[in-house]
Amino acid sequence: MVKVTASLSKAIREPFFICDYSPPKSGVMAVNVIYPDTADFVLVNSSPGLSVRASSSMVAAYIQSNAIADTIFTIVTRDMNKLALDSLILGGSIMGLRNVVVVAGDRFRMDRNQRPSQINDYRSTDLIRSIVHLNQGIDCRGVKLDSPADICVGSVLDLSTGLDKEVSLVHKKIVAGAEYFIAQPVYEMETIDKFYELYRNRYLEDIEVPILWGIQIPDVNSISLTMFPDWVEDALNDGEDPVPVALQMYESFRRRGLTDMYIVPTIYKGGHRNYSSANMFMSAAKQI
Repeated sequence: MVKVTASLSKAIREPFFICDYSPPKSGVMAVNVIYPDTADFVLVNSSPGLSVRASSSMVAAYIQSNAIADTIFTIVTRDMNKLALDSLILGGSIMGLRNVVVVAGDRFRMDRNQRPSQINDYRSTDLIRSIVHLNQGIDCRGVKLDSPADICVGSVLDLSTGLDKEVSLVHKKIVAGAEYFIAQPVYEMETIDKFYELYRNRYLEDIEVPILWGIQIPDVNSISLTMFPDWVEDALNDGEDPVPVALQMYESFRRRGLTDMYIVPTIYKGGHRNYSSANMFMSAAKQI
């Protein structure tokens, strides 16, 4: 299986898309299910909305082994201790998984009697560093492995938490060994420009690690991860099709030379996602 960074480093290629995918609330992968298989990589989420779903790594291995798409699995530092997380990375490497995204995970807010325990043995930067060590053949105790892992490690960024905080966190993750980032949707190009400028001024260098900026396919009555621009809401309320509207949103990124994107499908109440419209968007965007 190819690594994300190897695909991004190709000199001549189409725009590159990673598409978010939510595992099933089931122990069975349904037949004839729609996948976002026009994406370059399918990012298998982990317990979106704090729901109980099939394991990200297991579903990623299933999708990959059935030649549906290349995959990225998600690891959440909240959910496992160091021993379990390092073991999961080695297991993923054995299964042929070559790409992971490390996230801290949302805090549990459910009733105390139902709330799982939060582990957080690792911070996200610590786990990134540990995966780098596993790739070098060293485990979390400093003990040499029989053979190293082979995992390309990525992480996330979210400008809604504040530019100053996120610039510092991205730098720490890069120093720890993050090889690429996926960003939560943001539609104000000036905010992205300010992020790059602040990083450059603070660390006296540009960010060389690829960042795939997020864009969500909009729709009426859908759940948005971040606020859509007003003109998007107006267009949808006037009955315009979501895919052409999303392509107009994408054009703002293209004008700045940002053609590689993290795609979030339309999300409806209950967690249902529209992968058909995501596929149509990605197919059309690659032809622009």
